[in-house]
This record gives sequence, structure tokens and C-alpha cells, in this order.
Amino acid sequence: MNIVEASSRGIPADVDETDVYMTEDGYIAIEFWYHRMQDNTWRVYIMSDIDYHGRDVSSSVSHTHSDDGNGYKHISYEAVQDKKTAKAVSADWADLTAHYIQTGTRF
Repeated sequence: MNIVEASSRGIPADVDETDVYMTEDGYIAIEFWYHRMQDNTWRVYIMSDIDYHGRDVSSSVSHTHSDDGNGYKHISYEAVQDKKTAKAVSADWADLTAHYIQTGTRF
């Protein structure tokens, strides 16, 4: 996604990278936005609308938080210092989320 496409989707022009992750079981593909914060930590926004099939989507169960005004949720995790770790966090979160949707087993 280039800067113009990102801006048209409501992503700030300082977007760092977007990527789509397919869960290991192939159940769901989720688009993420990896954004470097002012303190040089990385935040992972969830760009996809995920269908939880009626399961609880509260922030404590889905491990997400809403951000200030951009309309996207981000994954709740301890701050990470590099994009490689942020991508690993998003992959783990996606796989655990897919398992939760399919089985109801919380993580």
C-alpha cells in the first residue's frame, strides 16, 4: 500500500507498513498496519473487519484496544522495539484469534 492509498483509508501519512497475514490453519487472512510510535516502539493496528461469529469481542477477551480517533483497534501487548517482533506478535495474535473464533478457547 502506498502513502496515497493509506491516506484514503484513514491511515496517517506516516504509515510504516501494512501486511496481510494468513493464519497457520488458513482460517482467516488479517491485514495489519505496523506503525512506529513517537517513542520508537511499534504498534500493530488491525485493518481487517474480523467476524467473531458471535463470540465475545470485549477488549479483555480479544486483546485489543481502540485508538484515539483513527477508528482502528490495535493489539494489546507490551511495547516492542522493532518491526520484526511486532510482526511476530501479530502472527501469534492472529493464530490465537482464529483458534478462539473456531473453538471458543480464550487466550
